[in-house]
Amino acid sequence: KKLSMASLLGTTLLYWKCLVWYWRGKSFATCPYLRENENRQARVQLRSLALVMELWDKPHYRHPSFAHDLRANLRNVAVPGTGLPLSFFCSFKLLGYWALLVFNPLVCFLGALNVARKGGGGLAQAYRQHLLFPDDWFSYWRLNCALASYYELVTKERGYDLENKWTFLKECMAKGVPCSPCLDMKGLCIKHKNEEGGLGIHFFKNATKGGDWIIQETMANDKSVAKFLPENAPLSTFRVMTGSRLGIASAGSAGRVAVQTAHPTKAKAGDKAKKGGGGGGGAGDGGG
Repeated sequence: KKLSMASLLGTTLLYWKCLVWYWRGKSFATCPYLRENENRQARVQLRSLALVMELWDKPHYRHPSFAHDLRANLRNVAVPGTGLPLSFFCSFKLLGYWALLVFNPLVCFLGALNVARKGGGGLAQAYRQHLLFPDDWFSYWRLNCALASYYELVTKERGYDLENKWTFLKECMAKGVPCSPCLDMKGLCIKHKNEEGGLGIHFFKNATKGGDWIIQETMANDKSVAKFLPENAPLSTFRVMTGSRLGIASAGSAGRVAVQTAHPTKAKAGDKAKKGGGGGGGAGDGGG
């Protein structure tokens, strides 16, 4: 038990030292911690966590700041078992520091307890895995968000303008690239069928008229795709991303029953392929 506690404390101190190293303005190349090749994942993980706070007040290609983008992206991601959205910890910068320094190690410790309780390994090893070597979709997604934001900030690459769905659709239409069709109308008035008086009424001004909303008809899977899916599955997508020196990366999203989009059900990503084909994308995917 003493050895386990010492290991837990040592892992936490190492985590804190790495974060403080970067927050003091020191570089990744000169960081003295976790220098072994087998620890490269941990080095990248901790650098990306520190980068979140460095980007906090910096402009973002979708929002006034990186913090604004965090609040928008994390409002639908909750702390496991609580329903507490992670966007709460992005309310202000000091709370963000607290979340990284205190709350993240606490959640990793609780996760390690659960692993140990189920006989999945020792507590200390599980804690080290969770805190320094996370291997879950959220950690990779968060790392990618920070990296993409940092890359755009440094390079000013204008291709990131196409992250705006309306900009993307306009570019597609201007260049004759097939995309999901938009309805050209002033806007929509959506009413609940059974609420009193003026309650349950929502107005949406169309992006075609200077508003914030892209108004499209609901799209359905083609028969050639639908035959592989459950009944009433949402629109499934296939994305092809060019630019890799090793080939073309692709990602497919197949919808499940009783969900509105295929976004949270992504089945495969990062495959190298010679060819790619696609189904229709929806407005949630930039309309492509």
